[in-house]
Amino acid sequence: MRSLPSELKAFLWAFSLTNRRSTWMLVGMVSSPVWAIGIGLTFAIHSPSVITEVSQVRALALGAGYFVASSTVLWNVGNFLVQAKDEGTLHSCVLSKGRIPVMMFSRGIVSAAFTGPALAFSYAVVSSLLGFTPSVSNPLGALASFFMLHLALVALSMIVGSIFLRMRHAWIVINALQFLLPATSGMIPPDLFPSDLRPAIALSPFAHVFEVLRRAVVGSPAIPTGDPELTLTSALSVAALIAVGLLTLSITERSLRRRAF
Repeated sequence: MRSLPSELKAFLWAFSLTNRRSTWMLVGMVSSPVWAIGIGLTFAIHSPSVITEVSQVRALALGAGYFVASSTVLWNVGNFLVQAKDEGTLHSCVLSKGRIPVMMFSRGIVSAAFTGPALAFSYAVVSSLLGFTPSVSNPLGALASFFMLHLALVALSMIVGSIFLRMRHAWIVINALQFLLPATSGMIPPDLFPSDLRPAIALSPFAHVFEVLRRAVVGSPAIPTGDPELTLTSALSVAALIAVGLLTLSITERSLRRRAF
């Protein structure tokens, strides 16, 4: 068995090459703002008052970009084990004693090369379409918080990826998650929800992680939590999600090895 650093490097290199040779990134980059525009216009039409304030428009545009990013990670990472099983790659990985958690984590890291630009592009397109110049209040903070949000999405995909492997029609659950997750954790500005639901949304760990990004981009809070507390809870949530994701994949790996040998 390879050392952990060498195996991580090998998977990162392999997935980077795969993405460069594939047309899915180009197609996805073109289609991502289309999805984002649909999301943004839907809520702008439903709540016309949103488009009268610059911070609300930018928050809505960023939420549309969040939908694109979460959907991409769920399909590209969460569904990867099912895809690898169908193609025989997963069986080869098990037989060669490759680490499935390392493979999935590498897949998630490489996918940031698409989700970052797709989120930024969607944010810029929707903001401009609604009549406001896209801007970022804290560029370095936005970059750091994007990676934290991306890691949270990757960790969730690692957790559900093991579940999808045991399902016949995983795509149905992925379709539901790609709308449910962002809708309940930041895609829709909390102000647009009934007041009774806002405290429940604020409890979501993904809502906290996205709120860090929203504050760095938009410059105004949507959840009544101080910056230090918000940063701490977000970091702890991401760390916990990654730990659970790695543990879940390790259990799945042991189960697959027992069956293979």
